[in-house]
Amino acid sequence: MRKPILLLGVLILLLPICLFAGPTEPEDVLRQADLKRGPWEKFTLNAQIFAEGKQDSYRVFFKNDTKTLVYFRTPAPAKGNLLLMLADQLWFYVKDTRTPIRITPLQRMAGSVSYGDVARLFWVRK
Repeated sequence: MRKPILLLGVLILLLPICLFAGPTEPEDVLRQADLKRGPWEKFTLNAQIFAEGKQDSYRVFFKNDTKTLVYFRTPAPAKGNLLLMLADQLWFYVKDTRTPIRITPLQRMAGSVSYGDVARLFWVRK
């Protein structure tokens, strides 16, 4: 007799959680995460990558979910380099050069982090 009552009590306690749970579709979950990570149309953040005993830092400027500019702050030899992402196109500008180089977002930046990882904040396009 105790087991059915205990089971019923647990089900009653879990019912509100099931009824008011968040989105269940994977795309909806990612969209909710995007809103938490980047709730504004334009914003700036500082990013630091720790890999292989080194620390690299970047200033990342976002404008909606299609335009990103990454300014390299450290290490000293890379300071002043720029990374520009427009939609799915990624351009790398090395300071003291004349022309940017088009690269793939999958190219490695530091350790296991790719250029696309730093330049793209959103998982689902709005």
